[in-house]
Amino acid sequence: NESLKIDLRLRAASNLLAAGVMEEGLSALRAVLDQLNIPFPETALDALPQVSAYRKRLEERGFATNLRLDTHLPRGQAQYIDACWTASIGLGMVDYVRAADFHARSLIKSLDAGDPYRAARSLAMQSVYVAAEGPEYSDAALDMADSALRMSQTIDHPHALGLAHYGRGVGLFLTGRWREAEETLEHAAGVFRERCQSATWERATTHTMLLSSMAVQGNFQPLIARVPDLLEWARDRRNDFFATSLRTGYPSLAWLCGDDPDTAERNYTEAMVIWNQEQYQVQHYFAVMTQVNLALYTGRYHLASEHLESAWKRIQTSMVGRVHFVRSDLVSLRIRAALAALMAGAGDQELVTMVSANLTRFKSSRAPWVEAQAYLFEGILSEYKGT
Repeated sequence: NESLKIDLRLRAASNLLAAGVMEEGLSALRAVLDQLNIPFPETALDALPQVSAYRKRLEERGFATNLRLDTHLPRGQAQYIDACWTASIGLGMVDYVRAADFHARSLIKSLDAGDPYRAARSLAMQSVYVAAEGPEYSDAALDMADSALRMSQTIDHPHALGLAHYGRGVGLFLTGRWREAEETLEHAAGVFRERCQSATWERATTHTMLLSSMAVQGNFQPLIARVPDLLEWARDRRNDFFATSLRTGYPSLAWLCGDDPDTAERNYTEAMVIWNQEQYQVQHYFAVMTQVNLALYTGRYHLASEHLESAWKRIQTSMVGRVHFVRSDLVSLRIRAALAALMAGAGDQELVTMVSANLTRFKSSRAPWVEAQAYLFEGILSEYKGT
């Protein structure tokens, strides 16, 4: 039965990608996409034209749907939607642009079909993509997450409910409402843990965003208590994706806040040995954040700045910075590293010029957390200059 083979291959691809086994997972996924005549962009740059085209199509179409509660989709139609969904989820925390391409395909087909579960989960994830555009889209993103939640409650589907809370939580995080994000993501984690089976990717990404929400608030005690146990859980299941997310980025602050830089550095090294993808991905953003935080914590200020400056050109040419929060966070990281080097006497006028230029852009941001950092950094720069 060829149709059953497609379903099983798709499930295999989903499990491999959720575990971070990217090469095998993408190979399995591409085999299914080829069977269904769905194109697979080789790079994020290749996907950009399609993403733009689908965005325009969604603007013209809108997000309305005529729900059909008592019908089942034809097998081929369901497989097309589910294949695109699997691709978007598998790439979602790795390659934002290619994930957006597949997500848009799945979303449009789900809304056109009126399938309540598929429409609800797609709207939940669409709210994340809307929030990623920047703080001015915050209300639109939260409205979309609320629509997904109402739809999920109508059909009482645990997975869709969990995704609706996840989408709202990530939207709150990306737009700087971190305390609300923490509460919402904690609820989503509970839904996936208690009411869903085989929600490996969902649990991993929800916890990554939850821990990040705690970290940006300076709420470090829960990080110190929870991250090591979660890392053990990921290791036991050989989930490289989740383990890498815990060893790098904001969750990795658990070891620095516990005054254990040696373990933090060892975890970072192990993560990069496992996650050795050639294309610049979200995990590389997490990695450079970890490198800089480690260097700053251990007093190697010149090294913190060198890490960022050596990676900056690659960061700029990648698609990672298309998410407003990530773009702002990377600039913040760059300024912090430069200021530390300057205050330690390890910088030069070129660093002063770079910091000043970025502060001008930061102060014009509509995100309150970005603007607040700009004034803090400006004060430190003034102290360095003696003004």
